[in-house]
Amino acid sequence: MDNSTNKKKEVKKLEKITPRSQNKSKWYRDVLRMADLADYSPVRGCMVIKPYGYRIWELMKEDLDKRIKDLGVENAYFPLFIPFSFLQRESEHVDGFAPETAVVTHGGGKELEEKLVVRPTSETIIYSMFSKWVESYKDLPLKINQWVNVVRWEKRTVPFIRTSEFLWQEGHCLFDNKDDAKQNVIDALKIYYEFLKEKASLYVVAGKKTESEKFAGAEETYSVESLMKDGKALQVATSHLLNHSFVKAFDVEYTDENNELKTPWASSWGISTRTIGGVILAHGDDKGLVLPPGLAPHQIILIPIGNRDSETSQDIGETFGDYVSENVEKVLSEYRVIVDWSDNSPGWKFAQSEVKGIPIRLELGNREIENEEISYYIRYSGEKGRIKISDLHDWVDRKLKEISVEMYESHKKFTLDNTKKVESYDEFKKVVKDGGYVEVFFDQGNDGKSENEIQVDTKAISRCMPFESVDSAKLKGGVGKCFYSDSDKGVTTLFARSY
Repeated sequence: MDNSTNKKKEVKKLEKITPRSQNKSKWYRDVLRMADLADYSPVRGCMVIKPYGYRIWELMKEDLDKRIKDLGVENAYFPLFIPFSFLQRESEHVDGFAPETAVVTHGGGKELEEKLVVRPTSETIIYSMFSKWVESYKDLPLKINQWVNVVRWEKRTVPFIRTSEFLWQEGHCLFDNKDDAKQNVIDALKIYYEFLKEKASLYVVAGKKTESEKFAGAEETYSVESLMKDGKALQVATSHLLNHSFVKAFDVEYTDENNELKTPWASSWGISTRTIGGVILAHGDDKGLVLPPGLAPHQIILIPIGNRDSETSQDIGETFGDYVSENVEKVLSEYRVIVDWSDNSPGWKFAQSEVKGIPIRLELGNREIENEEISYYIRYSGEKGRIKISDLHDWVDRKLKEISVEMYESHKKFTLDNTKKVESYDEFKKVVKDGGYVEVFFDQGNDGKSENEIQVDTKAISRCMPFESVDSAKLKGGVGKCFYSDSDKGVTTLFARSY
């Protein structure tokens, strides 16, 4: 007798994730590793994005690229290396990025005549090209975007949240008037706001940055901010109305209809792989990832279940293969579906699907087939049940939409529940330690001194002066007494400890 036919499959055990309440840093690292999102690279501060994590980025790109193109923006590519002298042309820019730059001094075995900066952002090299491309008002508006990697030599790094190299898109546009440039800045911010709501199920606050927090070289900076489950804020995306320093530094000029020489107005805006870190931190739990359907590499996983532990994937495939193909895969072909035919036990497959945050798990065995049903489990809510196989398509379509909305509403409630209004600095110091947003009237002054003092004292920093709504782009509230300086010119401002 061949004993191999009765030999039970080896039980593969899934490692447990460290509870977030026990050690949030270890929890985050465990989720990254066990969900197969990313790994640490041999280069300090850099990460390797694994296929599962990179697919999330691809889904981001696919959606955002359509939205960006709807603004009339075209994709291009500019070099990774930037002449060091380019950064020196714009004083604010070089001061803002000098501590973070990586500089190439040698190439081809020789010392370079001019050092090259590895792209920390691309304003300088892009405007050097704009100066060649723009001569007349007929050349405007000029709207360019690129999907690239950038390098900023960070002291403290966290995969996806803050790394020395990361992926992003950066839009750069020129206009013949300030109003159109400002509108482009707000339009880009709306794109991020709507994408994060619809695809990432993240509730974000849109607003204007204070003077000390704006981008180096910007007249105005706007951002969308999101609150993580640990009470820290995360800047997810930014949009800038640039001052004339860049265009003047690179001699970008055009002749208007009257043949007079004019200086164009510029915008720049971007979002990065940091968003993936935000999704992990805002939605994840002690079982692993909880992915919104819009960014899930697999929206649905089907796990066929045999009758005996000894059944191999081949046995199960022979039993259920045709049924699965006809009644599940074809019916759900418009969705991102994976079928787990592996030899791992059903329990391991269930746990692994939870670690990876797959929104819907379907389970199919002989009993379900006999009853023309299919069992389901919702990762976000833990809901379980059965549905008729004939209702599968419509149920999935409805359920994926419900999950996306429910995750967004849950994150919105969490954010609002953890936003506290205070009037005095003493009250501020007590509240900010508990995490979350602290809403105050704040007069930032002109030199950023107050914000620096607050940060040193409390580790909290201004996030933004929030809009009433992203559509109106009007700052929230009126003017009140500053919680820090007793000035009567305070405007509504959100503070928080942040990443």
